Amino acid sequence: MSDKTIVCSFSGGETSAYMAIKLKEKYGDRVKFVFANTSQENEETIIFVDSVDKAYNLGVVWIESVINPEKGKGSTYKITDFENAKRNGEVFEDMIKVYGLPNPALIHCTRELKTVPIKKWAKDNFDDYEMAIGIRNDELDRINPNYKAENLYYPLAFEFPITKNGVNRFWYEQEFRLELKHYQGNCKWCYKKSFRKLAWMMKETPEIFDFPERMEREHRYSGGRDTMPEQGARIFRHNKTIADIREMSLIAIEPVDDAQIYEVNGDLFGYDDDLDACGSESCEAF
Repeated sequence: MSDKTIVCSFSGGETSAYMAIKLKEKYGDRVKFVFANTSQENEETIIFVDSVDKAYNLGVVWIESVINPEKGKGSTYKITDFENAKRNGEVFEDMIKVYGLPNPALIHCTRELKTVPIKKWAKDNFDDYEMAIGIRNDELDRINPNYKAENLYYPLAFEFPITKNGVNRFWYEQEFRLELKHYQGNCKWCYKKSFRKLAWMMKETPEIFDFPERMEREHRYSGGRDTMPEQGARIFRHNKTIADIREMSLIAIEPVDDAQIYEVNGDLFGYDDDLDACGSESCEAF
């Protein structure tokens, strides 16, 4: 570690929150915490960010992307807070209007709603900084191989090594934790999730799919997308739609909730069936 400012990208998940707490304990005010709200976070995530911020005196800065309506001009950001954070997809829809529907091959939602605004906020406020990323010791394959050159810092992989089960144990022993099942994740309907997770979520909470279904209906051709002119763009892998997810939900099987596994070396049969591109309860900005 150098003496640079540490910018902690707080995603709103339990791993990210654990990282924030450990950094605050060791480095104090040298660490600056930022949370980028996409307007499609689960309300439990919003509450958790606010609760962790207050309980551990982090001083989290809440930001939201401001999408430039002219594609290619670049997004900026604005400061918000718990009370005023948008919750009904407003920021997400602004992004879709310009860049089109995101999908596993085009992850511009992460880029425009998290990575770009966080980077711009950090650049506006700090001359020299390192970006702390919540990748754990059991996720070493997710580490950017160029992390040193890009000033990325992985405290939970090396400095405070911990696994998912260790994070679960930590939060199990606290007075509060993120009130979401692991497969629900911070983003309500992330297209990176496995179909098993999406189908079960459709069965449990079908209302969370109202927003992406409207996006499919109203923005299939937004963003200059012309690769599939007959059907327009699709959000989910294999060109699936919300209607397809709804059909899958008729025979859905409940996925594993690995937020409830606490043994340090614990495992659970069937977990591999639920793995998806998110990899954890959050979609990391970097």
